[in-house]
Amino acid sequence: MKSVEKLINQILVDVEPLMDSNQLATLKVVLTVECTKYSINEQKNEVVIYDETSDIAAYKQFFVSKKIQGLSSGTLNLLYADNQSLYEKR
Repeated sequence: MKSVEKLINQILVDVEPLMDSNQLATLKVVLTVECTKYSINEQKNEVVIYDETSDIAAYKQFFVSKKIQGLSSGTLNLLYADNQSLYEKR
């Protein structure tokens, strides 16, 4: 079933207690005609599960790349301490 048809059917179900059968039929025709002027797509809201382990892996990869670039141990420790304090505040 198309998104437009689903929308129209849901509207009809919602207003059904308020209208008689002739009014519902008229409303369906009006909605069908009017909706042809628009592109209607059902919106999907999905939940994404946050995984902290990916952040930790990214930090480790960042520090390895900095070490490869030749940063001294002192600089790396300073960067690590700054990032740890930011991470703990979350």
